[in-house]
This record gives sequence, C-alpha cells and structure tokens, in this order.
Amino acid sequence: VIINLTIAGAYIESGIGGENWDEGTGVLAGQLRSDSKVNNVHVSGYIEQPQRDVGTGGLIGIAENVSFTPISAEITNSSADVDITAEQSSRVGGLIGKTSIDETTGTLSDSYATGDIVAENGIGGLVGDPYGGTFENNYATGDVSGNEDIGGLIGDASNVNLNKAYAVGNVTGDSNHVGGLIGSLSGGGSVQDSYWDIESTGQSNGFGQFGSGDVTGLTTAEMTGTDADTNLGGFDFTTTWVTNPVTESNGYSWQYPTLTNNTQTPPPSQSLYAGGD
Repeated sequence: VIINLTIAGAYIESGIGGENWDEGTGVLAGQLRSDSKVNNVHVSGYIEQPQRDVGTGGLIGIAENVSFTPISAEITNSSADVDITAEQSSRVGGLIGKTSIDETTGTLSDSYATGDIVAENGIGGLVGDPYGGTFENNYATGDVSGNEDIGGLIGDASNVNLNKAYAVGNVTGDSNHVGGLIGSLSGGGSVQDSYWDIESTGQSNGFGQFGSGDVTGLTTAEMTGTDADTNLGGFDFTTTWVTNPVTESNGYSWQYPTLTNNTQTPPPSQSLYAGGD
C-alpha cells in the first residue's frame, strides 16, 4: 500500500537496453508486480529513455505479475505531470506504461496525467498498453506523438472497461492507428461516456483502429466552462466532477472539468487570445 506521497521535480534517465528491455521505468515505481493499492500519490518531473524499453509511465512503468498474469491493483486519486522522451520505446503512458490487472478487482480511478510523450508504439496520454481492469473518472491532457497505436487517453487496449473519461492533448502518429481517445481497442471490455476534444487533439476519430463504444468528439467550447455539465453525459457533476469557468484575463481561457477529490490547480485549459502574435 502506497498512500499520501508527493514526488516533485524528478529526473530519470533510464539506461535500460540490450537484452533487459522489459524492466519498466516510472517516477514512483518501475514495476508493480503484486496485488497493490496506490492512493493519493502525485509525481512530477521528466523521464528520458534513450534506449529500447517496454513499459514507461509517469507514475508506474509496468503493473503486472512477474508471470505476466493479472494483478488486483487499485490506483486512485493520483496524478503525474511527467514529460517522457522515449523514441525507441513502446507501451508508454502519462500515468502508467503497461498494465495487466484483474478485470473485476483491478481499478484505475479518479486520476489524471498531464505530461507530454514522444515514443514509438502503444502510447497513451494516461495509459500506454492496458490489459483488463476498470478505468473510471480519469483524464489526460498531455500531447502524445509516435508511430502507431497512439491515443489521447490510451494507446493499445485489450479487455478494458472504460467509463467517464476524456482526453484533450494533441495526438499525432505515423500510421492510421491513431485516435483522439484510443489508438486501438481489441478483445472484450467496453467504453462508455468518454470524450475527446476534436480541436485540441487534432483527431476526428475517437478510435484509431478496431474499437467501438460510447465515445463522442466535442469542440473545446463544448467541453469547457459550464457547457461541460450539459455535454459530458454520464459525468457526475454533483459529487465526482466539477466544472471550471471560462476566464477572460489576458484573453479567453477555456477550462476543462476537474475531479472533486483530486483537484488539478490551475485547471487544464486552452487559451484563445483576442489579439497579438
């Protein structure tokens, strides 16, 4: 159990490469290999991964058993503001790189990631390559860039139940496996009440390849301010989420919703200036 921890300004340069390239890199932990609980943990910093690796995340690199079987992990009320440069690596996420968590007892909830990522394949603003588990009430705002299986929230997902999530960071990739929300979704699982900003992500499709579900692309104006309460159907703006006002200081700042019990300050936003360069 890891609770109530803050790590600020971390710098990690991982030298993993050669034959040992499935070790994992993260500010909190490279590997989470057994049933665990992580609650109210917040990290910030920068990860540079110059060599090939599988499983790099702002918070946790890899969350799965050493025998590659699912674990019962509960990750809640946590965040990562970690930029990641890992151009030769795959399964890279703003919060977690690679997961294999139990479909009924494994959860990722009430958490967010804000870091920018440059990597190769399986890249997500929140999670790179998740297998199994329930993801509920999460968001990602960082820009993600790579080759294929690139998503604003999740890169390459299998058997994941995703509910009440959004992504707003710019998403770019070299293949057609690129989506505003999810790069690729296969196997079972479901997606409900999840959204992406079609303007800020630069993506007209929520899924890059395969996936289907209840996903909706909205404009920045529709996802921000008090309009979010109307347009983000399924979000509980009474107890779990809160809207943030559009401000007019030095031009307009369109502020996205944040979590009631895991507040990001200042709120994520897009700026629209009235004039100037």
